[in-house]
Amino acid sequence: MSNMSNSPKNNALPFFGESEEAVRRQIERARAFIRASEEYLEKLSGIQESVVFQISHHRRYSEMRPIDAAVKMLKEIQRAIKRDEMEKELADGGVKTGRYREKSISQGIGAGLSSGTIVERNGKIGLPDWPEENFK
Repeated sequence: MSNMSNSPKNNALPFFGESEEAVRRQIERARAFIRASEEYLEKLSGIQESVVFQISHHRRYSEMRPIDAAVKMLKEIQRAIKRDEMEKELADGGVKTGRYREKSISQGIGAGLSSGTIVERNGKIGLPDWPEENFK
């Protein structure tokens, strides 16, 4: 009698060297890992769009001198703004100041205007190379 015809079916997969059941468990673990990773990425995405933006928004000018922060802000927004709006935006952005924040910011803007780093036209402050329509 031949052993070949009466032998039980071999459930081992030659490529993995493991039983079919073991491979199925690995696949299920991999799918669970993928699901958990996708959920984690969704949570990270939500955090990046809200909290991280808010924190960075309030500290975007930290450790910058007022005039450097003013120039950066003007380049970002691409439009001239009133001086009081600029002062408030720089203060909210955490610009580097000494003991007297408002005075330091105002003096920094004044120095920038005196040096020509920034200019004031039509009651708004902008960059010197901007066209007149940016100041309307």
